[in-house]
Amino acid sequence: MKTMNPTHPQNPKPRNRAFKQLTAVGLSLLTLVGLPFASRADGNWTGNAADNNWDNLSNWSADPSGAAAFVNTNNNRPIVTANNTVVIPNDIKIGASPGTTGRVDVVSGTLNYVYWSFIGDWDGNGTLNIADTSTSGGAFTGYGLGSGSYVSANAAGNANLQVGLYQSTGVINMNTTGTLDTQNLNISPNGQAGSGTVNLDNGTINVTGEVQVGSSFWGNGTTSLGYLNVSGGTVNADIISVARGDNNSAAIKGTVNLTGGTLNTKRYFTLAFAGSSSLLAAVTNSGGTINVNTTGGGNLEMGVWDPANLRFVMNSGAVTLQNNASMIFGVLGQSGTGTFEQNGGTVAFYSDAGTTLGGTGGIVLGNQGAQPWEVSSGTYNYNLNGGTLTVPQIGKTSVAGTGNFNFNGG
Repeated sequence: MKTMNPTHPQNPKPRNRAFKQLTAVGLSLLTLVGLPFASRADGNWTGNAADNNWDNLSNWSADPSGAAAFVNTNNNRPIVTANNTVVIPNDIKIGASPGTTGRVDVVSGTLNYVYWSFIGDWDGNGTLNIADTSTSGGAFTGYGLGSGSYVSANAAGNANLQVGLYQSTGVINMNTTGTLDTQNLNISPNGQAGSGTVNLDNGTINVTGEVQVGSSFWGNGTTSLGYLNVSGGTVNADIISVARGDNNSAAIKGTVNLTGGTLNTKRYFTLAFAGSSSLLAAVTNSGGTINVNTTGGGNLEMGVWDPANLRFVMNSGAVTLQNNASMIFGVLGQSGTGTFEQNGGTVAFYSDAGTTLGGTGGIVLGNQGAQPWEVSSGTYNYNLNGGTLTVPQIGKTSVAGTGNFNFNGG
């Protein structure tokens, strides 16, 4: 096995372990954002007009424009069929109070809001359907193809979409010709039981920041169950992280299941970032396409920090590592077990944005940086059982880790 030059995270600053540090003021603001009960300035959906019209103020206890819109009931639930122009809240909270169940259907038109959105919060059950819920269809959503969109006005700056927070169950079903636009998408962002699920059959999810599937955005908690299921459509993000912890106590479980569709990351695609040996990142590709580092500065990271574990199963479809990206096992002293199981499909490395095969990237089966704490010590495996792998180089830089490339077919 070739000994490669040490490969460091190309842009470690936004990737450090300290995901967020809360000052007293910041904590106060977050506490206000996450209050389980609506304040006097907020509006609760009542459905009293019985017309399912989001913009009809008779359906609200108060106009939530400029505040938070709570949908904590299924009574004559909102069904959006045109752009909202009257009720434009700062935040939308669906199923976001203890013991409540809320649902919003966006069939056509755009449901606009300003900042954050919560789909399931504070022991509630929330569902956002961006699909034609009057018909059946999608492989994961079960609904027909709609044309609706769900858009934050601050998708480029201050917009977090939380799915399944604080012992809740949150679900987004998306089968549409439209889009979902936000800054960060956090699926199960606090591990206190419950779960978060995003099902994508068609449409485009645009995330200017990071998608976290199994997330510690609001703290590690005890466990966090995040699921991203994709049969079609496209997810665009700067970073996609699967099982994204905050320190070595995280017990997050993140699962990505692709049977079609496309995931694009401008920089990093990361499995298992910071966590205990109970943290698990699992990706299965059975027909989708994952494009990594489309603009440069990132890699496909197979384990970052701590003894967390991960597994990537490639049955069919494609993974492209662009602009000289590498597939790096064991980043920043990672000590868990990581496996890439290729049974079919294609894995290819490019020197540019997916046109010219080759470049300076490669597979690093155990990475070592300049500092002592950057020496990975885990067990890392690439099992080539079938399909096609086109890679400029395969090697290992860590003096402590165990790296295995098993050529069983392909």
